[in-house]
Amino acid sequence: MPDNSITTTDLTKAFGHFTAVDSLNLRINPGELFGLVGPNGAGKTTVVRMLCTLLEPTRGTATIAGYDLKREAAEVRRRIGVVSDGISLYKDLTIEENLKLLSTLYDLPRDVGQRRVRELLEMFNFQEKSKRLVRQLSTGWTKKAMIDTNRVAG
Repeated sequence: MPDNSITTTDLTKAFGHFTAVDSLNLRINPGELFGLVGPNGAGKTTVVRMLCTLLEPTRGTATIAGYDLKREAAEVRRRIGVVSDGISLYKDLTIEENLKLLSTLYDLPRDVGQRRVRELLEMFNFQEKSKRLVRQLSTGWTKKAMIDTNRVAG
């Protein structure tokens, strides 16, 4: 197990002449809860986008679960799940249908996709709610379903 779940060293993101994140040094240990707070424009979203590999840092380094953010981005993405404020599930499909759709979009072989859907429904305790439409779920269950669907590819 890596020493730190998330480590950044001088992580920086500049957009032209504007520096949104300037030399962030962070260490979050396994099992710790961490909140990233600050005023609008402080760079919170930019940090999250870099750590999710959606934005490439201008300079600095980061590791997630021991994997280098730049050199091993695919491994980082396999090990994280992010839930944003928006809902990224199809509301007119069930949780199970959303998972099946995503397994197809991730191009998982059918048997692997079916097994993964069953594993995730069990892991997140969705067996009872798996046939309910997403729009019928509470906000909390919808957020939980979003974490679930982020893990389809493994």
